[in-house]
Amino acid sequence: PPRVTLRQRLTGLSVSSVVLTLSVMVTFFYITVEMNQIANTLMYVRIGVMALMAIVVGIFSPVLVIKTLRDKINIVVEHLDMIGDGDLLSAAREVPVRDEISEIIVDVDGMKDRLRSARDQLMDLNINLEKKVAERTEELEAAMNELEALNENLTRINLEMEENEINRKRDLSLAASLQASFLLKKQPQYTRYDIATLYKPWTEVSGDFFDFYEDDGDLRGVGLFDVSGHGVSSGLLTLLAKSIITRNFNTHRD
Repeated sequence: PPRVTLRQRLTGLSVSSVVLTLSVMVTFFYITVEMNQIANTLMYVRIGVMALMAIVVGIFSPVLVIKTLRDKINIVVEHLDMIGDGDLLSAAREVPVRDEISEIIVDVDGMKDRLRSARDQLMDLNINLEKKVAERTEELEAAMNELEALNENLTRINLEMEENEINRKRDLSLAASLQASFLLKKQPQYTRYDIATLYKPWTEVSGDFFDFYEDDGDLRGVGLFDVSGHGVSSGLLTLLAKSIITRNFNTHRD
């Protein structure tokens, strides 16, 4: 609570102004009456009654002023209380006379409208944000489901590729063993020729091969062949070609 209330301050100012005015008037009256020697008891009584009435008016006038101010201030306070409680649709009571306090009420009402607009915008943003978050969450869930399905397919494809690779290596190993069995295990020895060979396939199975054709221990021919391509198909073709060429050599030896 304030140390000096508004009523006390206004009462003090009002009484002081009345007493000061009365003091000047009484002094002037006393000097005038005494100098002219026209004073009497009734006159002093009348002056005293007038001074008392002036003092009473000076005391009770602030009460009326305070009541008027308090009523207007209460309108402002009530309006602010309603705004503080979240009621941004309420309207302040009408003030009959336009003055500074009524201007405060107008400013508070404008503040209330701005607060209501800001609150509506925040609520709209909140609703839209929740909606956007929900939509984004659904999109992310759908993307996650697609990724999981893709991951499962990739895992399945990877397993199939690993299985195919195992089968391919096994087939290549078998084909390489079969192809190696048809090649010379050691270097042939001839009287007139020194033979040396180096055979290094690029992959497990080669599309290249060589062969020596002899008759009665004497070298009759050398074959060096290149089949197009790599892998099992080329390797099988080398075996077929080697067999055909060897058979034709033996058949048409002369």
